[in-house]
Amino acid sequence: MAVTKLWSVTERLGQVIDYATNPEKTSAKIKREFS
Repeated sequence: MAVTKLWSVTERLGQVIDYATNPEKTSAKIKREFS
């Protein structure tokens, strides 16, 4: 899923980072193709 706008962080920053780095949402294969 693509992010189309910036989100304001109103809760814990760690929670936002955990969501963004969730391995179920971001596969290593995709990271290698674009890096």
